[in-house]
Amino acid sequence: MGRRHLYAYGLQKLGVTVKSRGRTCRRLLALPCILQRESQIALEDDESNLVFHVNDFAEVAAIIRPSRRRRPFSATERALRSERLAAVRGRRWGAPKHAF
Repeated sequence: MGRRHLYAYGLQKLGVTVKSRGRTCRRLLALPCILQRESQIALEDDESNLVFHVNDFAEVAAIIRPSRRRRPFSATERALRSERLAAVRGRRWGAPKHAF
């Protein structure tokens, strides 16, 4: 899978950045909803920026399959996971030399 980045492009439009030479880019360019294409082909930067209307997000999302970032842990979840990790470390390598 290539690099895919989805971003806002004004109030009613979205943009997506994909590799120019990939299958994903060819499939997106075949869609009638793509309004604008900007290519940035250089020696190290081989990508295309495609713009489409917000209403066509479902069509584009079916091709790029965007994923959400993992949400950060809450303070209680972090404390619980730290305790578990400390217990595992204690069993593996003996008691820790200093307390955290």
